[in-house]
Amino acid sequence: MYIVAIIAGAGTGTRVGSPIPKQYLSIHNRPLIYYTIKAFVTAYPTITLILVVAPTQEPTIVLIMEQYFATHKYTLVHGGSTRQQSVTNGIQAIPQQHGIVLIHDAARCMVTPALIQACVLHTATHGNAVPSMPVTDSIRQVHTAGNIAIDRSTLQAIQTPQTFEIALIKNIVQHAATSNYTDEASMLDAVGIPVHLIPGCAYNIKVTTPADVLLASTLLQP
Repeated sequence: MYIVAIIAGAGTGTRVGSPIPKQYLSIHNRPLIYYTIKAFVTAYPTITLILVVAPTQEPTIVLIMEQYFATHKYTLVHGGSTRQQSVTNGIQAIPQQHGIVLIHDAARCMVTPALIQACVLHTATHGNAVPSMPVTDSIRQVHTAGNIAIDRSTLQAIQTPQTFEIALIKNIVQHAATSNYTDEASMLDAVGIPVHLIPGCAYNIKVTTPADVLLASTLLQP
């Protein structure tokens, strides 16, 4: 079965408070994105990699691949002005029409090979798989006139890799080009295709703040 991973790493990551994009921050003397890529290569050693990066960061990612994944073939794609456009650029670069594609945030560096494999297995049967976790905090919705409590038992926090049959997602992005979606699952909603949620991982967070970097440093092993 043909499996491809699109690693979306074209963002600037300004909230982490670093002069460089967060996906290139050093954790145990290795760039954060190294751990992300390592998880996919560990899960499927022959996986096809499509790395979506900002044009200015292309030399950086080339050096990372040469240093840590020298024998693994990959394709570089430039990101767009939004996440959706960046992911669309990656999807359009997939060389085959059939198989499974995993779309993953580069900054989710604590993703596990087991979760990646679970997404692929579920997609092979159901056409898509989106990892999620139950919301554990109390939630309130804010209005101009005040705020109200939301029943958290009905809520799930969505993670990546969001995983799809290649033919399905290639067709979906063509219809979604005129709208702006925050993730690929929302594109399926828009055309009435059921989204299949599977259990995610508590530590599969998107590194966004300095506290997240500290957590990643504690949990990741070089």
